[in-house]
This record gives sequence, structure tokens and C-alpha cells, in this order.
Amino acid sequence: MAVDLNFILTRYLPLTTELSRLLGETFTPGTKAQASQIGQAVALIIRRQNEGDFQGREIHFRRMVDLVDQLRLLEHGNPDAFRSYRKKLLDSDVGNFFGTRFEIFIAALLVDKAIAFRHRSQGGPDLVAQGAFAGAGIECASGNLPDQEKGPFAMQKLAGIVRTKSGKPYCSTDNVLAIDVTNLHAAVRDSGGTPFHHQSKDLRDMADASGFGSVVIFWTQHNVQDDGTFERHHRFERFDAAACAVAVNALLDDLLGDSYHVTDTDDWRVPFWT
Repeated sequence: MAVDLNFILTRYLPLTTELSRLLGETFTPGTKAQASQIGQAVALIIRRQNEGDFQGREIHFRRMVDLVDQLRLLEHGNPDAFRSYRKKLLDSDVGNFFGTRFEIFIAALLVDKAIAFRHRSQGGPDLVAQGAFAGAGIECASGNLPDQEKGPFAMQKLAGIVRTKSGKPYCSTDNVLAIDVTNLHAAVRDSGGTPFHHQSKDLRDMADASGFGSVVIFWTQHNVQDDGTFERHHRFERFDAAACAVAVNALLDDLLGDSYHVTDTDDWRVPFWT
């Protein structure tokens, strides 16, 4: 298969160059970065291209672009969290890599909304708000089904995550449980099951029994059109407990509002960070 030099020179190389700068590591063979989960995620972009799977290439490429943008926000908005996350990205194994990615996403969302926070308090949730939202925290989790054919078990997987987190010391109505269900959503969709946003009653019952002030599930769906236009859909479902703390309610109103329900359509054939 012919090499797409335009993609490599104008998109892939700028991406890996900026990611290397942010992580302080190069992705050359034999390096820690190249062998890490993040290195494998970067290599997957080229692997998909070599296989002729251009839609898969675009999806994995865009996910890496999102990660770079989020790290850039943290680099300037919360340097302590940034330093911690770049180490975690390099050290993560396959079991916690996606959880780290999601936590970075939530932290970057806080920075983007100018919400001050501390990262990883002792014995507390992953992120603790400060300033106007002091007292509210966010615990992050990610649900994954390695076998996409197990879509019918996605709700059980989600319920298991909530049960596990509910047994932790930081489970209280002062904290939010934020869960990335992108992989679970894809498994449900591919198996023809009932999407999460059509199971609101079950999800609300799960949230009410969780002990958290709110349970919020997030997912992103990616599509590439035939003309090269890249489309992604961001969604969330928020379920506040009856005893949800005032600070938690205010934090989520400011963090999410109506603005997170968006569909972005972008032409990703242009260079980045120029």
C-alpha cells in the first residue's frame, strides 16, 4: 500500500512531536515511551493506515489530538496535575490506561472552565474543587469490555463499577462519580442493545443507591464521512441524588450545563499547532 506522506508530514509528525514535548520522551524504538500504552496507542494510528483502515486511523488520530489538547491545557492551567498525569501516562498498564485518559479529560474540562482544583487528595476523590466550589470532589472511572460481543453485559459492568466505588471512603454526597462509558456504549451499539440514554430509570436507581451526590456517565462517538470530514458526538447523562450537596450541584451546573451536548464537525486534513 502506498504511504500517505501528506498525512505523515502534515498531521502525524506534528502530533507526535508535540506529544513528545509534553511527555518529555521520544517515541523512537526501544524507548520507554514507545513501549508504553501511550506509545502503543500512537503506533496504532500508523498500523490502521497500513491496513487500509482510514476511518480507524482518523478515530485513533483524533483521540490522540484530544489528549494533546488536554495536556496543553493542564500544562498551563494546573502544572502539578500535568506533571502527575504525564508520569501516569508513561507508567500506565493496560488495566488503568483508559482510566488515566478519562481523568485527564475531566481535569482539562475543569481547567477550561477556570475551576480551581487539587489533584488526588489523600484518601479522597481524584479531583477536589477549590474556590467557589470548595467541598465538592470528582472521582473518575472508566468501563471497558475487551470483547465487544459482550455488549448485553454493559449495564452489569457499569453497575459493578458503581458498586466498587460506593465501597470507598470517599463515597459521599459531597462527591461526584464520573464514568467514561465510551467503550461500553460502543459495545451496546454494535450488539444492537438498548443505549444507556434509553435506560434512564435503571441508571437513576443505580445513582440513588450509590451514596454519591451525583453519578454522571460520559461517552463519545466518532464518525468519519466519505469526504474526509471528521464528526464526533459528545454526550453525558447526569443523575443527581436527592441528597446531592449544594456544592456538587453548583459544580456540575458550571462544568457541564448544556454546552457539553455537542457535535463537532471538523476537517482534520489541516496541520496542527502551527
